Amino acid sequence: MLVPATPGLAAAADQLKGSLKAAAGPVHVVGLPVLLELEITNTGDKAFAYWKVRGNYPDANDFVATVQDERGGRQEVRLSNDNVTSGGALYARSVKIEPGQSVRFPAAMAPLPAGTYRVTVRGAAETYTINGKEVPQWPATETTEAVEIEVAADADRAAKFERDLLARARAGERFAQHVAAEYAVAAVIEGMTEDLAADVPEAAVEAVKVLRGLREMPAGLGGKVRTAVDKQLARKKPDKSLLAYLAYLAEKIGDDDALEAVLAIVRRGPAGEVRLTAVQALGPQFKQEKASKALWDYAGNVDNVVGRAAVNNLAHRRDPDLIPVLVRLMSDRDVERRKFAFGHLTRYGGDRGVFEALEAARRDTDPSIREVAEREWRRRKEIRDKRPATD
Repeated sequence: MLVPATPGLAAAADQLKGSLKAAAGPVHVVGLPVLLELEITNTGDKAFAYWKVRGNYPDANDFVATVQDERGGRQEVRLSNDNVTSGGALYARSVKIEPGQSVRFPAAMAPLPAGTYRVTVRGAAETYTINGKEVPQWPATETTEAVEIEVAADADRAAKFERDLLARARAGERFAQHVAAEYAVAAVIEGMTEDLAADVPEAAVEAVKVLRGLREMPAGLGGKVRTAVDKQLARKKPDKSLLAYLAYLAEKIGDDDALEAVLAIVRRGPAGEVRLTAVQALGPQFKQEKASKALWDYAGNVDNVVGRAAVNNLAHRRDPDLIPVLVRLMSDRDVERRKFAFGHLTRYGGDRGVFEALEAARRDTDPSIREVAEREWRRRKEIRDKRPATD
């Protein structure tokens, strides 16, 4: 789902009708997420739709739980599942729920303190834009019956929850992987960290999927990734897919061990797509000078996809040494090279060389370059002209 409905669209949104039910196990564990199952039914005479990006069901992030404790205190908690559609509309597919049809889907919420609770869930009406017109897409819904749950400290129940979640995550269940990462379930994270060096590459790939979803990387994870990379590169035929996944995980970690893992893939890994992926992973997350030096090793050939990836990362870093390279490319006879260089030059600020290159680009033979250069040059000139004069 994409756009919350505005008040002016309330009447239109009312044309869509649905009911919502929630269910959960009666007992949950302190320190572990609460798992729910939601069911939405189309009770109207018009179909409505949700956006599918990953999970084959609605995005639970569009639903809010109202949690009432035994003393009457209330809090609102945003639910979640693995079908995170926020920011993913480019890859989303619309799935209709026809009149009379129901869809069940999993949801999770953050751990609760020990106690007993009554939980109700609601979702807002939503719309999408087509040809400049707001169109109702999803009805407002709310559960009519509260789910009653107990949250208790129970070591045996906690251990079973963690074992089951780990098994499901290892089997590739995306909702289980989401829960493990979103709520940092320690036992699952430990198990997945061990799986990075698994003899079966598929097991290590599933581990990376979980670990990349963590908000905070565990201490020492970079070293584990480096060990896993070295293990793969020692094989006669390293698993290319796993090396690519490990490079992306290392990028998110960003420490020295993670950098060494990526550099090992760049220098000793298979050529082609794997090397490209590793160079792409040398992004701004790596602050080390060694990362910049590695990028410069490949930045000399912008006709090569690896070279272009290296230049792209250097530009993201605002590497000042790249400016003269881009300025020279702006004089190249090949228009595609000029476009490539021009796109990166505009990332830089008030460098005199950049300003002069933009001024020259106003006379480029390519109209698309001229148009953008004129606009960008005028914007920067206006900023320069407003600066106080200096002696």
